[in-house]
Amino acid sequence: MTGDVLDAVARNLATPCVRNSRGLLLLALSHLSLGDETRAFELEQEAERIAGLGYDTYLSGPRIRIALARGDRASAEALAELPVERSFVWGPAVFATRLDVLVALGRHDWIEREAPSLLQPGTLLEPFALRALGAARRDDELLSRADERFAELGLDWHAAQTERLLAGI
Repeated sequence: MTGDVLDAVARNLATPCVRNSRGLLLLALSHLSLGDETRAFELEQEAERIAGLGYDTYLSGPRIRIALARGDRASAEALAELPVERSFVWGPAVFATRLDVLVALGRHDWIEREAPSLLQPGTLLEPFALRALGAARRDDELLSRADERFAELGLDWHAAQTERLLAGI
């Protein structure tokens, strides 16, 4: 759907909107996940070109996922320092991404502070919070429960990230 997103962004450029850059960053992440680093870099550069100033917190989610995919610890650390914003607009992905970067960075104190409030049974965030707490506490039972919840929700890609996140960046 790259062409569709690029067309939509092009049609919307006259209306400056952070969603234009965010859409391009998500495309970059998709291409990066498929192994196309060249296209991912091009899309990321275009996203940065049109991002405007003052939107770092709004764009931190896709940027964190890109940093995680590249194993870029320095970028991930800097992005993890940013406050969570626009959670109502971007939904649970903001918190899921934050928990994943905290696991990868080994920020156990932050996980213990942030994950418990997101550990709500039956929600999309539950497996992410379980995985984060399992990593922080070195608790295989919590990690196993996270895997079960990911499977129940059909979040296979996210479940497959556990080993990589636990290995850190």
